[in-house]
Amino acid sequence: GVRAWLAGARRRGQRLAIATTTSHGNIDALLSVALGLGWADLFEAIVAGDDVPRKKPAPDVYLEVLARLGLGPADCIAVEDSGNGLAAAARAGIPVVITRSTYFSDDDFAEALLVVDDLSEIDD
Repeated sequence: GVRAWLAGARRRGQRLAIATTTSHGNIDALLSVALGLGWADLFEAIVAGDDVPRKKPAPDVYLEVLARLGLGPADCIAVEDSGNGLAAAARAGIPVVITRSTYFSDDDFAEALLVVDDLSEIDD
């Protein structure tokens, strides 16, 4: 899933960032287990809820990622799993791919560019 997709994105030269409403401490705890030590080296920018004034569905984390990467919204794709995440990215003007999740199965994903069951369905 995620590990293979991240490795493939890196091989293709795609720039990766994290835009989340959780804290830096939670990101580190979760991704150290999921991706191993050194996980942060995979990402050019990591913006957490404690870096911005408003959390999702406000676009603040995405706008900060765009600023740090020096990119426009049309140059990016957001991968999200919730309606709040979709709304935040869409409000920042970023197209969104949704990965389905049992936690957010009732959310409305009509605005998404694509809805997939697994990241392996996203090639490029």
